[in-house]
Amino acid sequence: MVGASGTVTSQNLKAIGNAAADGFVTGVGYSTSIDSVENKKFVASFEAANKAQPDLYGADSYGVLFFYKAAVEKAKSTDTDKVRTSMRGLQWATPQGVKTMRAGDHQAMQDMYAVKVIGGKFEIVGEVAAAAAIGPDGCTRSSEEPV
Repeated sequence: MVGASGTVTSQNLKAIGNAAADGFVTGVGYSTSIDSVENKKFVASFEAANKAQPDLYGADSYGVLFFYKAAVEKAKSTDTDKVRTSMRGLQWATPQGVKTMRAGDHQAMQDMYAVKVIGGKFEIVGEVAAAAAIGPDGCTRSSEEPV
């Protein structure tokens, strides 16, 4: 069975039941089983603080804070225009992997994952590189124009 990422989630997996969910495949932007130092640290910290595993929303929220932090550090300022300019083309590390804010269309790019429910747990069974997952930049505006 294949479906949207919100069909079977870590939040509703127990209610659905392992037998019904096993074999379900979907695409996601985050999995607790991403094998990186950043993700392992994030999962451990999140579980300690919340007594639950993080989901996509937790990882995205965490990552966007580090996006802002990286932009401020690159701009060496909190001035809105300087930070906005520093965001174009910025790369930063997140639990989801390295993300890039594409300069032209301001699309946040990251690798995407195919996950399958196996034994009641989501396991990564495939990966799509960010450029292939997002597609080309079709923006016709100058990257210097205000956002």
